[in-house]
Amino acid sequence: MRDIPVAELSKIKKISFNPTGSSVAVLRENKPIRVYSFRIKNKKLFELKEERKFKGVKEKPMPVAMCYGADARNFIVSNTFGEIVVYDTREYLPQAYIQGEEVATCLAMSSNNYFIAAATGKNIDIWNFQTKRKRTTIPMPAVVKELTFSDDASLMAVVSDDNRLTIIDTKTWDKKYIFDDMR
Repeated sequence: MRDIPVAELSKIKKISFNPTGSSVAVLRENKPIRVYSFRIKNKKLFELKEERKFKGVKEKPMPVAMCYGADARNFIVSNTFGEIVVYDTREYLPQAYIQGEEVATCLAMSSNNYFIAAATGKNIDIWNFQTKRKRTTIPMPAVVKELTFSDDASLMAVVSDDNRLTIIDTKTWDKKYIFDDMR
């Protein structure tokens, strides 16, 4: 990390690097996401607080997963209300809300900015980024732990808790290769 501490934090659940290399987003349990500078130690650039009011609901949605778009223009966050929130990366203000059916525990955005992949237990919901509509759902044999797109966005790799690595073709959304026992 450039031989300097970025921030002094504890109990970090997930991190996501800004593709520009200028900052890192940090997700901690029951805390808002914070974005820290790589240039100045302990310099918090943004804190993504929920500003909306919800009728009849006392608690606010908390972040669960996050990822940057490949071009660093968008920051995607899932929350405990089953939403996927699209933020711009200039001021980290919400630009769109996508209401899912379940809470997404991990997210990935394709390098061509066409798709958002959201793991929801044993399923992967594929969302069209432009229209914000669900394109398809891919059932998996076990709980999805992590997913990512290839650099050319033609493939998606999925790791599940049954120690499998599954490679999915993004043109057809068919499972192309399955590697068992990835311990």
